[in-house]
Amino acid sequence: MAESMRSLSKRKLPEVDEQMRRAEAMKSWLHVASDCGCATPDECALFPEAGEEPVGALPALELIRVDGKDCRRPSETGAKRRGSA
Repeated sequence: MAESMRSLSKRKLPEVDEQMRRAEAMKSWLHVASDCGCATPDECALFPEAGEEPVGALPALELIRVDGKDCRRPSETGAKRRGSA
């Protein structure tokens, strides 16, 4: 029995670690999103910009970049995306 338990734990621990990493990423994303005041995904740093590749295995949950408490992109980025600058 001991050998099968060691084998099981060796197989399952990495899976549980990954599930915990995903849960922490989701919790972080949701925590920042709970204070989101953005009007559109284009102005929100919680979502990747067009052509921007999220880093990591959880693109929908990765915090792309959030400077300070607000998740709005800097205004010059929004102007560039709209073609104004």
